[in-house]
Amino acid sequence: MVRMNKNFSGIMELNSLPSAVFVLDAHHEAIAVAEAKRLNIPCVGLVDTNSDPTQLAYPIPGNDDAVKSIRIIVDTVVEAIQNGLAQRESRRNTRGQADLRAASASMAAAAGAVNEEGEVDLSKVELPSNIELSEGEIALAAAKKKTAVTPRKKVAAPKE
Repeated sequence: MVRMNKNFSGIMELNSLPSAVFVLDAHHEAIAVAEAKRLNIPCVGLVDTNSDPTQLAYPIPGNDDAVKSIRIIVDTVVEAIQNGLAQRESRRNTRGQADLRAASASMAAAAGAVNEEGEVDLSKVELPSNIELSEGEIALAAAKKKTAVTPRKKVAAPKE
């Protein structure tokens, strides 16, 4: 039972099927490759001369017996995955901030809190009960309100 828990504990925690499967030795992991193929899960793997590269969706030719070769390939794949996840998180944050700005602008316009310069007067905006501002955000809004920037007039330099 201990051996089964050690080998299958990660599978028990899965909520859905994985988006992809990565194997180091396609010949040794033939059952995993066949299962991934049966479930239409793309399989990425290191293939040697003793493996069939047509069984994998994305074969990586290389020596699957040498530790150094495996380390180089795995480090490269891990770095690519981490970069992709970071880009996805960055896009989500950017999209979330844009959605928040659009929602707050529409709420401010509906509440009549937009002045003639197109700026939102936060004192006139009524936030929903589930949104709370921190004290720093409230202080920042008050400071912006106090220090209103007046536009500078352009003055031409005197000609000599």
